[in-house]
Amino acid sequence: MVDQLATKAYDSSVGFLRSVRSLLPSRRVLPDYLIIGAQKAGTTSFHALIAEHPQVRGPIRKEIHYFDLNHTKGDRWYRSFFPRTDAMSPASITGEASPYYLFHPHCAHRINKTVPDAKLIVLVRDPVDRAVSHYHHEVRLGYESRSLERALADEDAMLEREMARLGTDPRYTSFEHQHHSYRARGRYAEQIDRFCRTCSKDRILIVDSAELYGNPAAAAQRGYTFLGIDPAFEPARLKPKNKGKYQDRISPKTRHELEDHYRPHNERLYELIGRDLGW
Repeated sequence: MVDQLATKAYDSSVGFLRSVRSLLPSRRVLPDYLIIGAQKAGTTSFHALIAEHPQVRGPIRKEIHYFDLNHTKGDRWYRSFFPRTDAMSPASITGEASPYYLFHPHCAHRINKTVPDAKLIVLVRDPVDRAVSHYHHEVRLGYESRSLERALADEDAMLEREMARLGTDPRYTSFEHQHHSYRARGRYAEQIDRFCRTCSKDRILIVDSAELYGNPAAAAQRGYTFLGIDPAFEPARLKPKNKGKYQDRISPKTRHELEDHYRPHNERLYELIGRDLGW
């Protein structure tokens, strides 16, 4: 109850601040970078490492969800989350992290149209572990009551239905597509390829979550170098953010089925990014 009240109070304060900031949208910048996903692959931790850099000016909210859930609100609304132009030095940058961007079918086109020069950061994680983590995340939120096996069995039919509606109505938002896409979100190659078709590969950085958690300082340096800010900065906060607490009760049969499912998709990813991640 306390957490819910705190969240509502935070959302209310952000909403008021954003409404004031929206009065002069032309004086506010658009993002230089976007952390676009994948969900449950370390986006919050990597965002924290980037945001700690003194050359980074953060938005008033980490996840703005403009290009997926709030696109009908327009650029004026989006700009209201970012700093004023007079608060940005030539060496400073700003950005946001909304992990649904990678998976949403319209985001690549929308991002390229609005911020064609923005750099894109993708976090990837062993897709079997990511799917299990995603499932338990939705259970904790109260959005999932089925067993993992039942949810996976229902997924393809749900996605076919929701993708058809998303394709015909760009204003449509799908709760199921966002929250119950456990297996599909781990097929990274097809999602990254969608962005590669709208922008050059040199605008996209791929970070393996194992690298992030195994050597966060090195991962942060890779991010700083990619974004063109001082790579010599050493972040102080290197502990993982939003790390879920659950017992991995996935059956050996389900794990083997997921591993078999992802094998060709992983190989396609390795070919696309030019390195084997060992999954």
